[in-house]
Amino acid sequence: MEKYYRKAALFGILMSILWVLLVNTQPFSDFAYYDGLARQIAAGGPWGDTYTSVGYPVVLGLVYRIFGSSLAAAKIFNLTLTFVNYVLFYKILKKADLSEKRRKFTYGLFVVFPSNIFYNSILAGEILFTAILLLITFLYFYDVKHKYILIGVLTAAGAMVKPFFLGFFLLVFIVELCFKMKFSAVLKHSIIVFIISAVAISPWLYRNTRLLGQFTFISNNGGIVLYVNNNSQNRYGLWMDARNVRNSVVKKTEYINANATDKNKMLSRAARK
Repeated sequence: MEKYYRKAALFGILMSILWVLLVNTQPFSDFAYYDGLARQIAAGGPWGDTYTSVGYPVVLGLVYRIFGSSLAAAKIFNLTLTFVNYVLFYKILKKADLSEKRRKFTYGLFVVFPSNIFYNSILAGEILFTAILLLITFLYFYDVKHKYILIGVLTAAGAMVKPFFLGFFLLVFIVELCFKMKFSAVLKHSIIVFIISAVAISPWLYRNTRLLGQFTFISNNGGIVLYVNNNSQNRYGLWMDARNVRNSVVKKTEYINANATDKNKMLSRAARK
């Protein structure tokens, strides 16, 4: 790594450390859920109840298991991932068809981008997800053996953090078409990524399905997220308490007695009305 990039990375890490030290964030809402689940996993407990994706809590649980269940350990882990992201982004830029001036500007912008600093103090999956995405991009642009198989495995890992990422094979298809590769090669690569990611994620889908007695995807929080932001009384798309919606589905007996998967389906249907 050349002098400019080393200095930029050092500056970014120092800014992130200062932010973590000066802004004493405490977990709440979803972040408190991740922290609690990670502590539960570290203690040998169950890996959640299908409410939300568990990729980040599982990794954080491993960190807690090794270094102790503390916010300090979680934030140091975030800082470590941030540094890894700096290195991966540098490697990716070296493969980009850019002038050195634009490459330096892009790297500097990435390092000081607010979310890349602020998220270091938050127990959330964004930094981990960014690391997975950058690692996939790194593998894609470098000559790595079995790269599409590895990308498929990492796609499944990313989907455990952000379930929508399971559709990454479509991005591979579109990008390679834009690169004007042979259609047969594009189709082959996309199918490999799709099949490997589907196989890699299948044990988790099987676990969820057995847990609830019916087919269940990676997580069941998509419905509530859609409902609180897109119900019939929400004019601005901002968060609102689902219980405050007129004739709210969450107050109905059918919903209260349903399992997590059925609740997710009810909320999704209600949000689309």
